[in-house]
Amino acid sequence: MNQSKPKYRYEIDPYNNLIVESGKKTSAQYFRKVVNGKFRIGPKNQLEYIIRQPLDDKNFPRVIRLTGKWSLTEKHDLKLTISEDKKRSSATIILKGQIVETGKNSIGFSISQKEAANKERIYVLKIEGFWQVDNYNRINFNVKKEKGDVDNLVFSCGWEIDSNNSIVYTYNKADHFTGEKNTHMLEFKGLWKFTEKNRITYDISSKTGSEFAIRTAVVVMDKNSIKAELGIGLEKSKTYREITFFGKWQINKNIGLLFELEKQNNKQKNIKFGCEATLKNTSIDLNIKAYGTKKDLDIGLKLKRDIKCIDGQLFVELFKNKKESAVFLGVGGRF
Repeated sequence: MNQSKPKYRYEIDPYNNLIVESGKKTSAQYFRKVVNGKFRIGPKNQLEYIIRQPLDDKNFPRVIRLTGKWSLTEKHDLKLTISEDKKRSSATIILKGQIVETGKNSIGFSISQKEAANKERIYVLKIEGFWQVDNYNRINFNVKKEKGDVDNLVFSCGWEIDSNNSIVYTYNKADHFTGEKNTHMLEFKGLWKFTEKNRITYDISSKTGSEFAIRTAVVVMDKNSIKAELGIGLEKSKTYREITFFGKWQINKNIGLLFELEKQNNKQKNIKFGCEATLKNTSIDLNIKAYGTKKDLDIGLKLKRDIKCIDGQLFVELFKNKKESAVFLGVGGRF
């Protein structure tokens, strides 16, 4: 009677090396060994382990391919929950390291390994996917899998906006070799857009799916600022933020309503809006809309009648030229 071969079991040692185990401890076929090798990311973000020194078992593959579900631990380590199949048992492995790259459609995770001779090896695993925020405004990296499936790496700490109006995510972590505590900061470069009511979009690469559609409670605009209130995290651990953009309002008769940012970065000088402008006795009343559409943001703003267009012409003169009491700007309508 043919006996089925025992399944392989995998785990990680304290130095990020793969351990292979097979058989029962009381069996003559039992073995357990730390395998000298290196991790890499294969097709469809599958984790692979390249074996440097072959095992005694000649039938054992030189490349171990591990299929499972990716996630991020509270300590910001990479976790893979391995699926069970005919050759292996289910298991959970955690790669200890740090996040070093946040690309438009990728995340880079640096890990270090130590071999028997105490030689340290450091390299970066690059996983492909796209960035979003979930219903709780937490940053998520969605790992692309086969058949269009995704795994979610959830960033549990809150994020903030730096002095250049970029989103930054900060977390504290101890080095798993030395125990030294360090602060790590990740920067996301993008463009701010107001796309619909109670939502601000931070466009990292919207054409490829990377954008933060941030849910807001309140948005208030005045003569030199835009303020938005929002919450980040689950109800039990939610933190509240007020993000503020400082600057000044400008009008471009070809583009629409612009908010020129006081603090600018290399990617964005202003935020564009559409609006319906109505001339009043002492002011120009604006009903703010999403740029390029007629989606109402349910935000009102008053500007002085003496506001000038970017070309220097008084805005109120354009009303007189048009002989209208209201005009549309930046919403695909008329001016």
